[in-house]
Amino acid sequence: MRKCSHRQTVFVTEYLKTWSVTEAARRSGYAPSHNGHRLLKNPAVKAMIDEALKRTEMERAEAMVRLTRIARFDLGQYIRPDGSIDLPKLLASEDACVIKRIKATRYGPEIEFHDKLAALDRIGKALGLFGDKVEVDAKMSGTLEIAPVDYRTALERLAPSA
Repeated sequence: MRKCSHRQTVFVTEYLKTWSVTEAARRSGYAPSHNGHRLLKNPAVKAMIDEALKRTEMERAEAMVRLTRIARFDLGQYIRPDGSIDLPKLLASEDACVIKRIKATRYGPEIEFHDKLAALDRIGKALGLFGDKVEVDAKMSGTLEIAPVDYRTALERLAPSA
């Protein structure tokens, strides 16, 4: 397969940033009249885009690993004897993905972690542990008769007696 030219490589980079063929063609130096859609049909360009998408696509297994890490995270292993969090140790570990945000304050870093219950909920839904649907497998025969209801009598029965 033919390799992409420098300009085609720039086109792919810009296309992956903007998802606009016209804008990517303009940013990569093609003339405004150039048909950028032809570039997407070029086998070398198409292969380069496909490869870039494969590298950036998170697979289901990786997502589950991260959610599991968030759900099982134990901050205790990162607590120093003085009660502070050993942030460098946490950031250097595989547990760094549990951090949602770090904000600098005058008292030191403020660390916000991803929600463990939300992670557990997403894992449960992915595994089908608590479905939104109820499946009923039943066989019925015969007829079902629905009698008219006298709502006044039914409400009187439900009302507490005085």
